[in-house]
Amino acid sequence: MDFVHDQLATGKKIRVLTVVDTFSRFSPIVDPRFSYRAENVIRADLSLQVDK
Repeated sequence: MDFVHDQLATGKKIRVLTVVDTFSRFSPIVDPRFSYRAENVIRADLSLQVDK
């Protein structure tokens, strides 16, 4: 689980939450947002656990 940061051409910053399986390199979560709160990360983590 990691964040990737970037900036759009308009100057607005964007963050992407990524979860990558290091063995298969499968990425079940790629969630871009302009701002993250702890609840967003927890919700993404719980959705990953439910999908298993």
